[in-house]
Amino acid sequence: MAEIVAAVATSHILMSPAGADEPAARVFDGMWRLGQHVQAARPDVIVVVSNDHMFNIGPEADAPFFVGCAASYVPFGEMDIPRDEYRGDAQFGLGLIEHCRRRGVAMEALGSLRPDHGIAVPLLFVNPDRAAAVVPLLVNHSRQQGVAAMECWYLGQLLGGYISAVAPASLRVALVGAGGLSHRVGYETMGVDERFDRDFLADFERGELARWREMSVEEIEAVAGNGGVEIMNWMMIAAALPGARASIVYYEAMPSWLTGMGGAVLRPHEGDGRSRVDDPA
Repeated sequence: MAEIVAAVATSHILMSPAGADEPAARVFDGMWRLGQHVQAARPDVIVVVSNDHMFNIGPEADAPFFVGCAASYVPFGEMDIPRDEYRGDAQFGLGLIEHCRRRGVAMEALGSLRPDHGIAVPLLFVNPDRAAAVVPLLVNHSRQQGVAAMECWYLGQLLGGYISAVAPASLRVALVGAGGLSHRVGYETMGVDERFDRDFLADFERGELARWREMSVEEIEAVAGNGGVEIMNWMMIAAALPGARASIVYYEAMPSWLTGMGGAVLRPHEGDGRSRVDDPA
């Protein structure tokens, strides 16, 4: 069976450190440590759960989830992100889609994709030598009706089950949940809600996510902004590793970046020693 060898969650943006040199340095150091954790696990495939910022998927797209099934990916390149090519794993992506569709999840394949910062920034740290294949899993937070947290949780469970029971044997898989924390896209004077961020991170670390799974998109947006819904990308990773213990690696409220920045490592339950999970369906 395949194995989840590493799992991390992180915000997925980097901006100029000007005027915020010390906290920006701590953010960079935190991302670097997350990257070191993933690299040390020597994954064959890295699944990045993130969302597109209308660089590839427009508002007319209705599917709640998309999976990259291309042979390779070249980042879009905004924010001066290098346009270095990453190898894909179409077999893994197509297998995941089939697995999830059979269990009632609406999911579409992307035969071509130019990843924006939501995927490309985490890859700079977790896959700097581009040795591992990349499978983008995009949550369509831009769709009119949004995507419910419970839908993301269920898909996370299916993702874990697919890796354990269906993916090619001996495959070493790393999971990256990318996005958040509180921020408001399109607003220049509103951004960080540090209380929201710290509440979520505390519950994430304790593995107490029930109340977050039950929150509606509207409830999250009212407090944490339209970018705050990206915490669902983190929850999907937690759902894929039930019983995992999270450790918060970094957190900085970054008003000059208009976002709260955070990152965490997830490890299997102590004494478990397994990454295998049962398929919920």
